[in-house]
Amino acid sequence: ATAAAAMAAAGEPGGTRAVRPPRYRVEELWVLCCRGLRELDERYQLLAVFGASEIVSYLSAADFRLPRLLPLVPQAVPWLKEALSTRQPAVVAPVLKLLQQVCAASPRAARALVPGLPSLLPIVALYVGRDLRAP
Repeated sequence: ATAAAAMAAAGEPGGTRAVRPPRYRVEELWVLCCRGLRELDERYQLLAVFGASEIVSYLSAADFRLPRLLPLVPQAVPWLKEALSTRQPAVVAPVLKLLQQVCAASPRAARALVPGLPSLLPIVALYVGRDLRAP
């Protein structure tokens, strides 16, 4: 009985204590995903790209949720610029797709991106007409 109690107190498997995963707000997850877009490790980049894409899909699925997406878009501009500045095609392509998804979510979401466009467009212009899937 003492070993089981010690394992439960330490959170080890076999103990009876349930561990609840932490709860995050969408805004916190958006920041984490946008920061992770510049990752070169495929595992972390996959989580960041999928997470950011799912957040945009979730927040733009219904009109009553769209106001939650609008303040998040300008917050992402510095991290999107940082990811685009890597000039790695494996990083740039998902960021451009995410920008496209945000703009397609709503005209209001695209307008929320306008203040950050002057910092993003010079980098995006380097990739106009290029196939980023090619090695």
